[in-house]
Amino acid sequence: MRQLLYGRRFFQKEFGAAADVLWLPDTFGYSWALPQILRAAGVRAFFTTKLLWNDTTVFPHNSFLWEGIDGTRILAHEPPVGLEGLVTPGHVGKSWSAFREQEAGGTVLQTFGYGDGAAGPRRNTWRRRARCAGSPACRARRSGRSAPSSTTSAAARTGSRLEGELYLEMHRGTYTTHAWVKRANRRAESMLYTAEFLAAAAHLQAPGTYRYPAPLLEGAWKKLLLNQFHDIVPGTAIADAYEDTRRDFEEIGETCEAVTAAAVRPFVAPRGGGVPPLHPRQPLGWERSAYVSLEVPGRHAGLALRADDGTPLAHQILSRTGGRTQLLCHVPGLPPFGFAGLAVEPAPAGAGAHTPFSMDRGTIRTPYYELTTAADGASPP
Repeated sequence: MRQLLYGRRFFQKEFGAAADVLWLPDTFGYSWALPQILRAAGVRAFFTTKLLWNDTTVFPHNSFLWEGIDGTRILAHEPPVGLEGLVTPGHVGKSWSAFREQEAGGTVLQTFGYGDGAAGPRRNTWRRRARCAGSPACRARRSGRSAPSSTTSAAARTGSRLEGELYLEMHRGTYTTHAWVKRANRRAESMLYTAEFLAAAAHLQAPGTYRYPAPLLEGAWKKLLLNQFHDIVPGTAIADAYEDTRRDFEEIGETCEAVTAAAVRPFVAPRGGGVPPLHPRQPLGWERSAYVSLEVPGRHAGLALRADDGTPLAHQILSRTGGRTQLLCHVPGLPPFGFAGLAVEPAPAGAGAHTPFSMDRGTIRTPYYELTTAADGASPP
């Protein structure tokens, strides 16, 4: 979705036109969710060439209606010649002769040029185009910007329809030689989403003290989208590329941490002294209960935590170091896309002594045993 958002924004800014075609010539393995995502983004046609590479099942269509999980249909097209066609009688003729929906009419698309080297069409391409104009194989052709509606009209007329994932049978079981990249990619997606959510909440609830950091987040998103290139994520780029990728993911993480820290600051300022109220937040779209790690200023022998409605909350003090008290708290019923207000007060003298367990500096003490972490990090027998 972010690729579509930023990609279409770029196209509109640089070319003054809305991009309404998703053109994926070299990626493969198309999710069944794509049709509804594309429709929602304003895209009305999907073009690819990769399915021609099937090594077992001949892909049955060049123009068809691709139906997504929810029933959304989108026009789809796969040129018979593939990505790097030539303007020659042979290729132009094959574009039509191999077109599976030719009896229904419509237009078949053929791209031309040299894609991997980013050279595009060359001078001799245009010379061939002029010569080809007089060939019977080329007489029905025209060059220029092809309208998706006419290119895929054959699919609409014949009702050729496919459901499910568009799976490429040639690249089976493709994993990666750089598993850390896939992990870093998913972690960055999650961190950016959370940072955006917290920043938006802070902007709405504390507009006088906090401003949404749009440039920072947009820069981080663009770094992530760049590193989702299909030769980076699967581990098929050159070694030097991964030095840049690792640095980019580190910068994304630093940005997200800075945005998150700044976004929660307006909600932890003390109000009239004492322990400030806490506001654990959750960015998910459903209610859930969770264990939350909290930190409050001061070294407290005991604390009393209560929810907004006054309900006492179960918690455990983990450590008292550096003038801070860290604790673990169970917060029930965190609302979707929301937060809970927690009141924190020093417990009265003698309160909190009910627990027979304590933990301090790597040592856990219970009425039954004491466990201390050894200096080398290993637990003693």
